Amino acid sequence: MAPYPNWITINLDHLLHNISELKSLLDPNCKFLFPVKADAYGHGSLACSFAAHKAGVNGLGVAHLFEGVAIRQYGSLQEILVMGPLTAADFDTCLKYQLTPTITRIDIARLFETFLQARGVTQRVHLKLDTGMSRYGFRYDSIDEIREILEYSHVKVDGIFSHLACADQSDHSLNQIQIKRFQEFQSKIEAPPELFHLANSAGMLNFKDSHMNMVRPGLSCYGYYPNDDLRDLINLKPVMKLEATVRETHQVTAGNGVSYGHQWIAQTDTFVASVAIGYGDGYRRNFKETPRVSINGELCPIVGAICMDTILVNITHLSTPPVAGSIVIIIDGESHEELSIESVAKSMGTIPYELTCGVARRLQRKYIWRGQILLWKELKSQLGIVVPNEN
Repeated sequence: MAPYPNWITINLDHLLHNISELKSLLDPNCKFLFPVKADAYGHGSLACSFAAHKAGVNGLGVAHLFEGVAIRQYGSLQEILVMGPLTAADFDTCLKYQLTPTITRIDIARLFETFLQARGVTQRVHLKLDTGMSRYGFRYDSIDEIREILEYSHVKVDGIFSHLACADQSDHSLNQIQIKRFQEFQSKIEAPPELFHLANSAGMLNFKDSHMNMVRPGLSCYGYYPNDDLRDLINLKPVMKLEATVRETHQVTAGNGVSYGHQWIAQTDTFVASVAIGYGDGYRRNFKETPRVSINGELCPIVGAICMDTILVNITHLSTPPVAGSIVIIIDGESHEELSIESVAKSMGTIPYELTCGVARRLQRKYIWRGQILLWKELKSQLGIVVPNEN
């Protein structure tokens, strides 16, 4: 197979480090749900799920049923909470794959109880409260409906949770309003379930009173900070690194433009490298300032419009010019702060989640596990990932 022109490296050793760092901020009895929805925020849900199991997480969180099914099919025995709303069409699949669903409406709760009763089985669930996100869930004052569900004999409520809407803004008044609403609701439950959870990454790091007895930090597990104010609180290591290669170098003479629309015109004779990365790989076009990449340890500006498969980089100033095949660092917070996920996302006018989730599947995946660089075939063997129908 020909070598790939670009790739991402997923550092699972960094993932385990981050989980350990986050756990150190928690009460020893506080449980840890690891979110792996959206393909683990673009980092690979299978690799991250099985690696995190080694770190002692108490379960996995996905948004949709099919995400949980895939993880289960590959051999995971971990608790998997489907955090999106349960529908009647999901009932059979939940039972078949032993996924823990989230109930957000009383009519679904009643239907599920009837469904389970007819089959003579029980099923663990979580209930979702809307304390201010206004997305979905029981209203935070729907105490009578929750009490009804807690009395069911076949639907067994393991946990109740909500979601903070403005946790990355530590001074936003809604944070304490939501925490208070959730705590007041909790105090009204006479026979409470085992788990109450509210805190995402920003909530966990900004508000200790949001920890309850389980947290579900996503972004921070992957090594990224909800905001810069939290950098002194915890030492996170970025899990994703994006690299590409120079395909060729050439000179653009003064007065000539490069790329689509000739948005950039060479003012003097300029040496340019064509690098194999573009918006087809998830490296978006909408930078609000001139983006830069790293070649031979030096930052180099991108010139002209970003193409689907290529960027053009000004290399005139480099003391050691690159050649075809030279490695170009596109995203890596450890090599340059300007190339961190947070910084690149900010310069694009977006958030780290959107950037990591948008990484294209065509990029080759490499993994670092216990100090070794592994490809998928090697990694799945080491983590015990069983590919369906492989045997």
